[in-house]
Amino acid sequence: MVLEISSNSLLRDYKVVLNKRVNSNETVNVSQQSGEVYLLLGDGHNIINSINIEYDADTPLIETSMIARGTLEKDLIVNGDMISISAPVVDFEGNITNLMVFRGYVFDNIEEPTTGEVRLIIRNLGHWLTRDTFFFTLNAGETATEFIRRIATVANIPIHTLAQTTYRMKKGKVYENASYYDAFLDVLSISMQQEDKDYNLYISPVGLVVEELNRFPGKMWVFETSFRTPTMINPIRTRSISDPDFANVAIGYRPVAQNVLGGAGLDSLGVADSITVTDPNSVKQFGSFPISIDTSQFNTEEEVRDHLKKTISKKSQEIEKVSFSTFALNSLRPLQRVILIDRASGIVGEYFIKHLTTKIRDNDFKHDLTVTKRRNIPRNIIDQIISSNTDVLGSLGV
Repeated sequence: MVLEISSNSLLRDYKVVLNKRVNSNETVNVSQQSGEVYLLLGDGHNIINSINIEYDADTPLIETSMIARGTLEKDLIVNGDMISISAPVVDFEGNITNLMVFRGYVFDNIEEPTTGEVRLIIRNLGHWLTRDTFFFTLNAGETATEFIRRIATVANIPIHTLAQTTYRMKKGKVYENASYYDAFLDVLSISMQQEDKDYNLYISPVGLVVEELNRFPGKMWVFETSFRTPTMINPIRTRSISDPDFANVAIGYRPVAQNVLGGAGLDSLGVADSITVTDPNSVKQFGSFPISIDTSQFNTEEEVRDHLKKTISKKSQEIEKVSFSTFALNSLRPLQRVILIDRASGIVGEYFIKHLTTKIRDNDFKHDLTVTKRRNIPRNIIDQIISSNTDVLGSLGV
């Protein structure tokens, strides 16, 4: 179906609600309902002029910045107050439902000296989940879901929904000076490896969510640029080497232990102790990113070089990124898969949402998206996965 967005007033129905913190002594001299102050009224008397909501695949932290008009009443909004945003959410059938899409707390309140406008910084619960100040333990025999639920309950972290993981940890683990997010992601990474499933952890306006990602989703958003349906604006294709698996220099070697035990080293085949294959164009453009590969299963130098060349041909390919804008649907989320079609630039394919910014201002409602061909996993998370897998293998006597 083609979604008509140009004249539908429901797609412009946004509400921003202020809830004063419990211990606040300030007097709020504006119209209220049940202690709530409506800041975005949609009738030309908005207190809020613009809103930016930032989502990213690598963190549960969602940060929102708002610009409030210069006539903002003194002490109307102070640090610690809670602000929620409701927006029209569009589903795959084109149905529009007004739902809460963000809830967070005011962290900063900055007045611009020239305009008198006030810039508010609001963060969701993810702010506390990413702080490295906690100590807790994973028990042997627990599933990731049981561990997350137990820790979240003790820490008073509200839970929205948790997918039921099935793998039970073979050994316990102590997390010291760790963040809740890193610990939760650590146990989920083990479950993903053992169950061969993909899970996503994020914070909804209601609370903590762990969901299983469908590797073969039945429905996906399709963004296509054409004269008839201009839903995609300014598609920009770029390349990135931020994937931790990127490599443009492959070094083949045989383990020293094999030589000590009398096995054949590369030198016994009439070649050097190691063989290096390089992608010169990639090295010239990005610098050297080496990777060492055990080639003891090969018998000839030709086989080794062929294997290294094939490895480099895959690993030296940069991640393709595309940035574009579209009308705000408010149903998109990081790691969600979408299909892009822009025949003029040759962009056709399936992508993951890496970063999403929702911008609301001056009767303009849009998403700025950065999408990638592959899920970009941060280096520290890769290290955690490797460490976790080592612990699991050790517990199995491997």
